Amino acid sequence: MTAMKLLWKIVLGIFILGHSFFSSAMAEVFRSRPTPAGAFTLAVEPELTLTGDDDFTLYFHGGYGFSNGYGLHVTMGLGRSPFNDDDIHLGGRLDIPLFRTRDGKLGMFTSFGASNWGDISIENQLILFFALNSVTIYGGLDDAIRFQDNTSGDDVSFPIEVVFGVSVPVRKSVNFMIEAGIDLHKSSSYLSGGFRLFF
Repeated sequence: MTAMKLLWKIVLGIFILGHSFFSSAMAEVFRSRPTPAGAFTLAVEPELTLTGDDDFTLYFHGGYGFSNGYGLHVTMGLGRSPFNDDDIHLGGRLDIPLFRTRDGKLGMFTSFGASNWGDISIENQLILFFALNSVTIYGGLDDAIRFQDNTSGDDVSFPIEVVFGVSVPVRKSVNFMIEAGIDLHKSSSYLSGGFRLFF
């Protein structure tokens, strides 16, 4: 890696981290690390939103890994939105690697994307991961600029979640994942779990 590329990634990471803390995503991460190059992934993620109503959503994730840690991901969620009465969530994002150690056990990536769950959101995520033997622990920030279409009086909001999770391989190409997040914007949280398959 050239010094210029390294500098660009450091600056980008600082910018994203600063944006996350000072502004503020409601589509969950459910990726412990970048998708391997040439691999397709499919995942099923049941999620319970721990608010006064305890809403349930079933997410389906698909992705493809490009070279050097880049990846493209799409998400569909079926369940009532915490923001309005819409029942279907659609989204997509591009993963961008920021750094990774030579042994691949520690790294950071970000992603940019958009989603529609009744309201349009522009989203980014900043995720740090650490591999301990075969188990991967990850955590970070999931934030958005959400353009609201409701009667709350606010046209734009800036939700942010603090996310953490664990990924454990149960078979050669199957990982079991548990993820939790705290929505700092609505003072709610979620708990999810499911399986991610690699092809």
